Amino acid sequence: MKWEDIEVGKVYGSHDDASYLVTYKTDSWICVLVYSRNHGVASPIIWDRIIDGDWIEEWEEYENYYIDEIFNNLKYINSDTLKEKD
Repeated sequence: MKWEDIEVGKVYGSHDDASYLVTYKTDSWICVLVYSRNHGVASPIIWDRIIDGDWIEEWEEYENYYIDEIFNNLKYINSDTLKEKD
């Protein structure tokens, strides 16, 4: 995936434990909610285009299932963590 193809509001990943919901994007960095399927939690993180760009190139766009079934069903735990609803 090229940096230019990444869109706010879409979910991406590289078929590992994590899914990434892009919440904001500039030409030099992106802010995502990282959801761990192993832990059932999501946390915000900011990635730099230069430092993290090679890794992000391995991403693929995921289906809307991830937004509908995961990201829309998280509850607030604290300022750094969202968790699956019970």
